[in-house]
Amino acid sequence: MPKLDILYANKKLKDIIILYAVRILQSAGKGGKRMYTVMAVDDEPAALNHLCKIIRKIGKDFCILDTAEHGADALEKMKERQPDLLFTDVKMPVMDGIGLVREVKNKYPAVLSYVISGYQEFEYVKGAI
Repeated sequence: MPKLDILYANKKLKDIIILYAVRILQSAGKGGKRMYTVMAVDDEPAALNHLCKIIRKIGKDFCILDTAEHGADALEKMKERQPDLLFTDVKMPVMDGIGLVREVKNKYPAVLSYVISGYQEFEYVKGAI
């Protein structure tokens, strides 16, 4: 069963975080060469755009399946198609990242979930796990 990784991130570190997640996914034996899908969830448009830009830079083996502004929106979209990787912010309206990851782990255990947090929320995330 995939584990939850809690990652501290700022704009400079997000590239490293994405590459780390990609390596985990590749080493998890998700199958031969194929397209890996990603869902990015963040209520801040600038942060969401930055995350998607990094994912697009990774290369042809990864694509953004969808984006969402909050956890409830992401879960609704996952009813149709589930990504290989989920990146979510912690604090968002309607449903936060912690609630989203809990639901995803219950409903879609094959999805690798990553919480990307700013420093202020990092202790909050660690305490919630």
